[in-house]
Amino acid sequence: MEYLIRNYESHSSIKLCFLLSKYIDPVLSDYKYYIHNVFEIHIANDSINLNSNAINIKSDKGHVYIVRVTIKIYAADINNPVIKTMKHANLLIIDTENKTIMRFEPLGLIEFNKDINDKLRDHFAQTLPSYSYGEYDFHPQKYENGICINMGLCVAYVIRFAVFYVMKLDYDKPYDDDDIYRFSNAIIHLYKY
Repeated sequence: MEYLIRNYESHSSIKLCFLLSKYIDPVLSDYKYYIHNVFEIHIANDSINLNSNAINIKSDKGHVYIVRVTIKIYAADINNPVIKTMKHANLLIIDTENKTIMRFEPLGLIEFNKDINDKLRDHFAQTLPSYSYGEYDFHPQKYENGICINMGLCVAYVIRFAVFYVMKLDYDKPYDDDDIYRFSNAIIHLYKY
């Protein structure tokens, strides 16, 4: 992660359409408290279900766990019986010292945001009752007139947030599109498949 931070700004800012989620594990696996299992949120027919088997933390103080979250939205088209799936990346930061669980959502205004937060708050009230739940008020992925400008780059925003957070850098400092493109291109270059 340190090499990525030191070198990403020198990479090209060529616009990418997406960054695959397969890059999350290689980038974050250096961090001792990264949980490799994916916490999934499934949304279908206005119902939200959680696959919560992914979180297994030790309650000893002083650790900050990074948990990868995938939101899957299932939508059936009236003219097509095939169910379409949209995936979106988020992150959970579980701080055992401060007993907080914070969700990073790169987009600020997604349709199900309040419902997701309510569902997660209820879930963690049962599974980690001594922890408080909230969402970061930092949403760098652009969303204008109901359209995600950088659709497909939620993975890049999530990785950047996690890396900056773990490295104790300004994770919530605003940055421009060129920065996220350079960061994405650096990941592709440094973590080749």
